[in-house]
Amino acid sequence: MISKYNLYGMTCAVCATTIEKKIHELDGVYFAKVNLTTEVLKLEYDEGVLSNHTVITAIQDIGYDAEIRKKNEIKVFGISGMNCSGCATKVRNALEAEPTVSVKIVDLARGTVTFDADSKLTLTFLNQLLKNTKYTVTRNISI
Repeated sequence: MISKYNLYGMTCAVCATTIEKKIHELDGVYFAKVNLTTEVLKLEYDEGVLSNHTVITAIQDIGYDAEIRKKNEIKVFGISGMNCSGCATKVRNALEAEPTVSVKIVDLARGTVTFDADSKLTLTFLNQLLKNTKYTVTRNISI
């Protein structure tokens, strides 16, 4: 079975690696990968051996928090050209000028913008919204 978990409390790559190592110690795990940018753990495991509760408890035991993720909860896109908080504000304002777009997070440090997955967003559509700025949507990095 494959499940995804939202992770909380990570601040760096060491945090992501720590969670991966802890999960790999659990019986029944075939594959575990943490995406620091989206704060999501993707886990392939034997559901006859391992439960969601055990996974979440293991993560909590090392100082982080987690919850099972609903399918397609968010969409995350890379943005190039941002280098200050003013840039992040300009990106948000340009995207939200379109009434159908609701930005959840513009993350300057990671160079990403996050939306609710319900949004019907494509690279072409988002770049059209940013056409009068110096910013470019580079890729969909949702997992």
